[in-house]
Amino acid sequence: LAKAVRDAGCTVLDRVVITDLLTGADGVCGAVGFHLREGTFYVIQAKAVLVSTGGTNRLYQNPTGLSFNTWMCPVNTGDGEAMALRAGAALANVEYLRMSVVPRGLSAAGLNAFVGMGGRIVNGLGEDFMTRYDQRGVQAPRYKLVEGVLGELKANRGPVYLDCRHLDPTALNHLVTTLGYDKDTLPDFIRQKGIDLSKDLLELNPSEGMQGGPTEVCGSGIKIDPDCSTALSGLYAAGNTADQCRSLHMAVTSGIRAGRTAGAYALAQTQLTPLSENQVIGYREQLYAPLIQSQGRISWQEFEDVLQRVITEGLGPVRTAAGLAKCREKLSLLTKQHSLLKADNYHELCRAHELRNLLTIAQAMTEAAEFRQESRFGLSHYRLDFPATDDDNWLGQILVRMVDGEPETSFLSLNYKRGEDHAARD
Repeated sequence: LAKAVRDAGCTVLDRVVITDLLTGADGVCGAVGFHLREGTFYVIQAKAVLVSTGGTNRLYQNPTGLSFNTWMCPVNTGDGEAMALRAGAALANVEYLRMSVVPRGLSAAGLNAFVGMGGRIVNGLGEDFMTRYDQRGVQAPRYKLVEGVLGELKANRGPVYLDCRHLDPTALNHLVTTLGYDKDTLPDFIRQKGIDLSKDLLELNPSEGMQGGPTEVCGSGIKIDPDCSTALSGLYAAGNTADQCRSLHMAVTSGIRAGRTAGAYALAQTQLTPLSENQVIGYREQLYAPLIQSQGRISWQEFEDVLQRVITEGLGPVRTAAGLAKCREKLSLLTKQHSLLKADNYHELCRAHELRNLLTIAQAMTEAAEFRQESRFGLSHYRLDFPATDDDNWLGQILVRMVDGEPETSFLSLNYKRGEDHAARD
């Protein structure tokens, strides 16, 4: 991909951290950022801007205690979503918590390969328990697997294990051989733990939480229309940073669609929108503030640790109105403390801006979760005070926008027309 982009004649800005989108009277007209190694300030003018920066990770406490040991990319910290939200775009589906089931000690993808080959998930009693939680067993949606593992641990029937001992030796050898093709750390981990899958059980745990769409085909992020356009002229979104583009197939197709739409829009513009000098100066001062901060001196590690604890406690798999209100209160206090973040170099400056974006997404997530007074997609959004799924009132998306610097929520109804044959099967 990198070679194709360069071969096409594009200008590539390596190691440039984008921190904010620039806006004009007609919509988004560029962005600002800095070089991660040299600190150079960048002002980029554009007729169209396409955001495709992945989802939001490092928002919840990690079971291993290692913040960067994440199931998905740890440097995807909701940057594009947060910048778009601050610029005036809407976010959708951000109330949903996403978790997975991973080997204890390593938040690595790969469980599907095991269960697809016939592996079982068993509890400490040796019971194949998943049919208690879903009739599809280990073939159930990922959020159901998480529900099952958490349920067994809470019922004191743990630990929970992956059992591959019954698999045919040829199939197991194929699994182990191919597992490292796109998940090379996972077989390394199993080997270094001294585990022989033909003889030993592999202990499992729920992963850290992520902000993300609740299923593989239901995403979250910047609200887009069928052309991948946003509510702001000149701003487009694709991939996991958009609200309906989760997983590889939708990332690819939305990227194609967004690129074509953004390209057509740019071609139709006769000139670049003039930039506001005051806006650029304001963003520049805000960008470098952690480097010159002389009071408070809070490290990014300390701030991230507190933010993760607040979110894990208030926006975890079980939510209540009281817990969400307390979460919002603590996030408000953290917002006031963010200006005290220090950065001793440009890498730490990058971390400070990641935390600014994580804080923005955390606030949007809290508002949306508090607004949706029902439960939906299992533990992805489970309200203890509203445990039922209420299609009559809540079948739709929660939209979040920034109004005067504060997140504001609204509801967009989705009216699915169901045929009699679908209703009969249900």
